[in-house]
Amino acid sequence: MEEKKGKILVDSVMIAPNPFYVVREALSRKVGFLKFLRRRNDSLNELDSSFWKEGMYDGIELNYPGIGFFDEKWNIKEKKLLEYKNSNYPFYTFHGCFGSLPKRYHGLYFNLASSDKYVKKALQSQIDVASILKKDDKTILVLHPGTAENGNREEALNNIVCNLEFCLDYAKQKGVIITLENVNWDLDKNVLGCYVDDFVYIFNKIQHECLKICFDVGHLNTLVFDKSFRNKRNIEEMEHFKEFIETLADNVAHFHLHYNSCHLNFGKDIQAWKKKFFKWVCESENCNYLDEHMPLNKADESVLQMIKILINKSQVKNYGYMTCEFIPERVFKLIKVHKGASVVDHKESLELIRKMI
Repeated sequence: MEEKKGKILVDSVMIAPNPFYVVREALSRKVGFLKFLRRRNDSLNELDSSFWKEGMYDGIELNYPGIGFFDEKWNIKEKKLLEYKNSNYPFYTFHGCFGSLPKRYHGLYFNLASSDKYVKKALQSQIDVASILKKDDKTILVLHPGTAENGNREEALNNIVCNLEFCLDYAKQKGVIITLENVNWDLDKNVLGCYVDDFVYIFNKIQHECLKICFDVGHLNTLVFDKSFRNKRNIEEMEHFKEFIETLADNVAHFHLHYNSCHLNFGKDIQAWKKKFFKWVCESENCNYLDEHMPLNKADESVLQMIKILINKSQVKNYGYMTCEFIPERVFKLIKVHKGASVVDHKESLELIRKMI
């Protein structure tokens, strides 16, 4: 495959002054007098254009959960889709919906490992949005592998295979490459995609030109440097990273770049009210280990070295995109976010990445 000039993108949620579509949706469903928030959710969420018009990023990865393109039956909201198509925002890649919210949030909750009939409709709708909004002939749609809802991991992995086999030829027709993202949370339960074994199982079952991997550096660095994970797997500090690269590098077509430090102080530096809020919104007791998404200029040298190795050994240069996912410094331009990225942080992180490329 011909090597492409790499585009460095920014996640749309990270540059939206009002990014939390999902939170507004949750509040509007839980608190009756806040239903007006749902009407706000049906309008265009303006993005800060300074992030790609002033010599910074080359474009945007559009994050579906931050937008809300789908109704509760996974039909596309045509008015919203048209608004985004006419916006001229440079969307090069896309992030699909996932399962962090309660299952009853139809049109937002998406579990690729489920056997429910909604999954195939949801896949087609997410592929269609990417196909319509993409700036290049081909694009990438990132999906989380999902969770084993009944505790049977092999059955869940087979559901992923079945659902992907259903949609991959359709994705090829639409110019969409599906990438499965490695994740980091819920290690003691049934989340898929934390371990190399999950990807090996799927890729042994499916060989398709439109199925690849999105390697999330922040997710893996949390696992690699966390003692509880290493003890569970009985591995040394960098062994999981080496295992991932040696086994899966040929299938890695896309990166998510950010840094997590929470492995250094497992959950203890998260303020109590934030834990309670996330538990309330997500209806989960497993929110002690937040995904920090810090800029790379805050990262350990060992993490930067991981990224250099990835760039050299993966297929990312052939597919042309990597996306920075740094939590914004302020929400609504007012509320300061713990460890959020300033404009300076973005610029310094981009300089580090461009030197690696």
